Amino acid sequence: MEALTGIITETVAQGGAVTLPGVGKVYCRERPERTARNPSTGEQIQKPADKVVKITVAKALKDSINA
Repeated sequence: MEALTGIITETVAQGGAVTLPGVGKVYCRERPERTARNPSTGEQIQKPADKVVKITVAKALKDSINA
């Protein structure tokens, strides 16, 4: 598992995607700069652009759970 985690981390950090057959696809997506609200104070703040890791679950896995 540690080797697999290392491969996924390295590939996604470089902007690539990793597909795990029967499980899904792990990839990185860039989010643009945006205005956000601090929930405790209500203050509007400007949040800089960043990257987030996304996982798309494979249809086969979804179907097996819902069957």
